[in-house]
Amino acid sequence: YAGFLEDLQERVLKLTVTDVEMRSVAAPPDIAAALALEPGADIIRIRRLRHIDDEPFSFTVNYLPAEIGKRIRAKDLYSIPLLKILQTELRIPIVRAQETIDAVPADPEVAQRLGITVLYPVMHMRRVMFTTADRPFEVVETFYRADKYHYSVNLVRVKRKGKWTWKTEVETSA
Repeated sequence: YAGFLEDLQERVLKLTVTDVEMRSVAAPPDIAAALALEPGADIIRIRRLRHIDDEPFSFTVNYLPAEIGKRIRAKDLYSIPLLKILQTELRIPIVRAQETIDAVPADPEVAQRLGITVLYPVMHMRRVMFTTADRPFEVVETFYRADKYHYSVNLVRVKRKGKWTWKTEVETSA
């Protein structure tokens, strides 16, 4: 399969969401900064585990300002991608996202959730979502099993303003 995770959930019938947990928490300093909130502000943290063919595939933690997160029903997250809920049900215009991907060793929680050993390498994706007026409204951190997920970028040579450069075409696969 090639595509983004939200597409993957809709297209791959064997992808299941388990262990949905929603909780009101105090925003850690890095999350508060990313959401342009005061440290310790009330936010909603959502944790989900995804399986493919009954094996752990990814562990996702979403952080939302309380006024947004409190409008989401945990039961919906088993069958509806959060991005779809934010766009269609809550009608939040998603303008852009800033995404960072790196390889990290699994901490004890990530290892336990993904069924791997502590310090096993995982792919870590952090995305900050922005709405109108460039206002951040969600931080998403997803940890993927390195043996189950592949991320690649196809580069296409294009000419812009008289100069040759690269255009990216992103593909992911599970």
